[in-house]
Amino acid sequence: MITEPSFKIEKKDHDFIIGVNIDAKFRCKGKTKEQKEKLEIPAVAIECKTYLDKTMLEEVSTAGSQLLIINPNAKYFVVSERLKLQML
Repeated sequence: MITEPSFKIEKKDHDFIIGVNIDAKFRCKGKTKEQKEKLEIPAVAIECKTYLDKTMLEEVSTAGSQLLIINPNAKYFVVSERLKLQML
């Protein structure tokens, strides 16, 4: 990271988003080598599921939390036909 930017941005594939596309260039101070990235910053993200069990619920909950870290004003919705949670 001192001579050239070298990082990986993890991208989440949502079923539907309303947001903004950003073309970003990253460069270390005083250096000429750049890393270009295309970013999608969602304002509203919707995840569609046919069936939602406990494991999937935990996954979408984590994805929603990560989205709110990036954009605290974002809205994250999970739409499901069926929900199956068992109480022990």
